[in-house]
Amino acid sequence: MSNKKDTLENLIAERDQLIEKRNKLEKVSQFLRVPVHPDSASLLSKYSKLPSLDIEKRIQYSKLTCPGMEIVSCKKERTDTKLDMDICLKFLNSGTYNIHLSINAITHWVKSLQISPCAEIVPYSYTITKLIEESVITRNVSLFVSTMNSILRMKHKIIHTFNEIFQNLPSGVEVDNSNGFFEPILFKLPSSITLSIHWLLIIENKEIFCKSDFKVLTIKESKISDISTVFKDLLSVNDVKVATLQLLEIL
Repeated sequence: MSNKKDTLENLIAERDQLIEKRNKLEKVSQFLRVPVHPDSASLLSKYSKLPSLDIEKRIQYSKLTCPGMEIVSCKKERTDTKLDMDICLKFLNSGTYNIHLSINAITHWVKSLQISPCAEIVPYSYTITKLIEESVITRNVSLFVSTMNSILRMKHKIIHTFNEIFQNLPSGVEVDNSNGFFEPILFKLPSSITLSIHWLLIIENKEIFCKSDFKVLTIKESKISDISTVFKDLLSVNDVKVATLQLLEIL
């Protein structure tokens, strides 16, 4: 019985010591705590070299570097602790997207991000879907806007490059691009071989610039066994236009 009493007294003594330590630590932390200026977020936005903390302003500024983007609507609701924003962005021939942002009104940190594409069939939807997933996971709306801008620029480059190829085709080669520039384009050679080139766009995690990849094949068997490797070898020393024209000459 005496042992139990001693154990209880020891536990009570340890508890009292821990409470005393906690109280001392609280006093020290209060002494060291730096008061937050109520206008700190505003001051940082004005004078810091870091990106603006004002999400709405950042999206407005992004329009200057992304002429293919239209801000359809922007609504916001603010409380003392939270700012909710609903933004609708439309990208030229690349779909319309509803974006919901929930932002800490004090720190301007993004608490949550939702991006919902409208029911449209757009080129490179698989790439855009991956971009949306990455942007939502990282709660990075700037990543979404910047990469969509990169996709628009690449689509313009694809159209321009293929048009140049069409104007310089070897004699007798016919083209079938009835499905558009962003699907496989068929080059029909006099030898009855059909070359298919599909210009793909891929993105890597947290990268704002999309990259090119190519799916190349022949519909009828040719003398070149690995046409894809040959095309990539040509690309290593030439641009897409020259590499494509050289491949057509080889076939």
